[in-house]
Amino acid sequence: MKFTIKILFLRLLLAVTILTPAVAPAELIFYKGPRTDTYVGEGHGLTVAWKMVLIVDHDTAKSARLQYATINGVKRYSTTSWTNTHFVHVTGATGSYTVIARPPTQCEMDCGATGEGVYCKGRDATLTLNTNSTVSFPRIMSDRGNGLSYSQPSGQPNLVDGSFQVTFDRPGTIASNRTGETLEAALARLIAHFESLGYTR
Repeated sequence: MKFTIKILFLRLLLAVTILTPAVAPAELIFYKGPRTDTYVGEGHGLTVAWKMVLIVDHDTAKSARLQYATINGVKRYSTTSWTNTHFVHVTGATGSYTVIARPPTQCEMDCGATGEGVYCKGRDATLTLNTNSTVSFPRIMSDRGNGLSYSQPSGQPNLVDGSFQVTFDRPGTIASNRTGETLEAALARLIAHFESLGYTR
């Protein structure tokens, strides 16, 4: 009787193990490279040559970037997160491309918008993300654009024109994925590292 129960229990355990989907941490893709921003407004102009780290969650298309530079003798960094994004795959005459895009908001659709905002794009290649794990995704990501903001409290307009080109960071990607980092944990680790070097937000 005990032997039969033990066999039934082992069979049940095996069935549950086979039928339960494996929960694996998201695989992150790291990029590094230069970013240049030119700020114009309120009678001033400034060009900043940043160094940039871009982290892309390959499962969700969420991304975060950290950029850092020494500006007028002061070490500064800033972070930005991209949410509500998805990957769009585009096939061209000489290859395929991946775009990290933002769907239009309801307000934009109500105004007749049919296109999507583009955060960055690149031509697909085979990237190694972890031991025995490869994906087809861009080796180089880039973007160029401009934006308009209003300073506080003056309310005066400021124009920002920026561009970046970042390259796949294989060692950083593999090291992060081996530890099972989430996007949030990877960004927090980078922030702590740069703050330890004297950079401030």
